[in-house]
Order: sequence, then structure tokens, then C-alpha cells
Amino acid sequence: MKKSFTISEVLITLVIIGIIAAITIPVVSAEYVKRERNVKFKKFYSVLTNAFNKAASDAGIIGDNTAITTPGNTGLDTAKKLSQYINVMKICENKNQVGCFDYYSTYRYANKEKANAYYNTDSLPLILTTDGMTIMINQKPSCHNARKDCVTDKHGVCQKDSDGNIKYVEFYDNDCAAFFVDINGSKKPNTFGKDLFLVYIDQYDILLASWEPYGGNIEERILTNKD
Repeated sequence: MKKSFTISEVLITLVIIGIIAAITIPVVSAEYVKRERNVKFKKFYSVLTNAFNKAASDAGIIGDNTAITTPGNTGLDTAKKLSQYINVMKICENKNQVGCFDYYSTYRYANKEKANAYYNTDSLPLILTTDGMTIMINQKPSCHNARKDCVTDKHGVCQKDSDGNIKYVEFYDNDCAAFFVDINGSKKPNTFGKDLFLVYIDQYDILLASWEPYGGNIEERILTNKD
């Protein structure tokens, strides 16, 4: 005789299935998001590298990134030069330009110590690519810049002296420009290390960010398949 299942047995089975789903679905979803993030950042990095190589070749200065990030350029100048070598839908000078407001976002830092602090890109020129990424360009006055900034701990928190005043330090950097890329445009989560990444352009190299509030060495880990 064929034995049927009781209501209790069916309910217990459904509960077990529900528990298993509750455990596995978030894990699978998180892995998918990470994999998609990695693919998109690798694509951006490859496209950017090829763009700089082609521009340098066209200018007859092989290996020199100033073919695009020319000292004395405005950020908009650099955006227009870069747009000659990548697939672009739109270039915005800043957030206030007509038709550009929706492409800009305010970004969360990656670490909990700066969880309530935000990075604002509203004043930076922006490139919207045909695959939905946004590239914000912070062009420097030259490729050798004197800077003054607060002394921070490894979490990016400004330190104070014994009198309670913020401590500052002067230093030089060799960045011609800094490029922020949001791999999914203005969609959330709008957070460093999750969908926003940073690379520095010096005269001869594309350098990866490593500061903890920017996601630590997440860019390097993605490119070397360690994340």
C-alpha cells in the first residue's frame, strides 16, 4: 500500500528547506555580487591601461601617461582626451551641468571608523561610459604636487596633539591625476571597495589605492585574483 505523508511531515520538510535556503541564498548572492564586481573592475582597468598606451603611442611618447593627464589640464580637458580612447555616452563638467545631476553620488568610506564620513565628487568632471560605469577625474596641477593634510592613523582618522589640535604634515605626491570609477554608475551601494574604486595616474604608471578608508588594497586583490 502506498504511504502518504502527514501534514506534520510536510511542514517539517518545508521548514528544513526554508532553513537551508536562508543559509545558502545569501552566500550564493554575495559570491555573485563579488564576482560581478571583480569582472567589472578588471574590465575598467584593462580599458584604462589600453587607453593610456594608445594615447602615448599616438603622441609619440611611449609609456608616458601625460599624453592624457597633461600637466596644466583641467579635469574636463583630461576627460575629453580620455574619451577619445574609450566608449563614452556623456561627459559632465560637474553635477550642476544640465542633465548630469543623476550621475553623481555621495560615497561612503570602506571602514567603520569613517562610517559617518562621506566623499563627495560633485565638483569633478565625470565620464559616463556605454557600459554604465562613471569615471570621475581629479586632475592635479602637475605631476609633482606639494600637499598638506592631517596626520591619520591606519583607519584614516585624523590625530590630535596634546593640546587637542589636529596634527598636519606636508608632503609631495607624484600623481598627475586620480580617477574614481563607479562600476555600476549611480546605483547603490556607493561605497569604496564595493562599487567605487580609485587609481592614481603618475607619469609612467597606473597606481592602485591602498588607504583603508578607500578599501585598503582591494584593487590589487581583485587584479591578482586574491579576493
